[in-house]
Amino acid sequence: MRLYTLHDIVRGYLLKKGKSMHYYIEYLAHAVDALRELSFDSLKTVKRVKLPVNSYQAVVLPCDYVDFIKIGFPRGQYVVEMSSRTSLNRLNNIDDTGAKVPYEIINGDDDSDVGAWTGEDYFWETNANGELLGKQFNNNGGYSNNSYKVLRERGEIQLDNRFAGEYVVLEYIGDGLDTNAESEVHPYAQATIEAYIAWKSSKNADNITSPEGFNFYNNHRILRSRLNDITLLDIVRMKQRGNKAVIKN
Repeated sequence: MRLYTLHDIVRGYLLKKGKSMHYYIEYLAHAVDALRELSFDSLKTVKRVKLPVNSYQAVVLPCDYVDFIKIGFPRGQYVVEMSSRTSLNRLNNIDDTGAKVPYEIINGDDDSDVGAWTGEDYFWETNANGELLGKQFNNNGGYSNNSYKVLRERGEIQLDNRFAGEYVVLEYIGDGLDTNAESEVHPYAQATIEAYIAWKSSKNADNITSPEGFNFYNNHRILRSRLNDITLLDIVRMKQRGNKAVIKN
């Protein structure tokens, strides 16, 4: 797979503009800014890691983590996606020795549970004799032991204490500036990065409506359209997956 580096792009741009290497550091700084911004949404550079669960049911976020795409656990060749749960405690549980330990698991632990269910507490369907007919469809269906909460202030993902897995698979967006193959640039992005350098090194660096700003915007638009790999078949399949048989009552 063909990839370019920022070094190659900047040197090529200097040659095309007839600039000396004295401008290299300035233009490289603009190229780094452009790559970072494009990495967040346009370049679709998705990273993935397998993270071990520690002693207090948390996993440590990678150092270049910006935002997550999917958090799940491995099951063969698939990743079972987990659900976010906002009610998980942001604070660590500390024991008498100062060590971080999991919170106690309470039987029937559920933040939406207000006690044992008695029919009279709810206005549900009843028959002519006052007998409950149920119809509590999908009650608490969104809650699961496989829940998490991303805690940026701790640099961790806190898992539900009842999660039984040893590892979590994290698919995430980085800033594109780490020193590995993924920091290299897709060929489609070369023109956009060059347009960004031209804009930010001009007198109109702070004016997005300038000719240089519009040139960057147009190149960015072309980049996003080229990287959009959705096809007509994908659209048809999405529509077909949305049609399911349901129980009619």
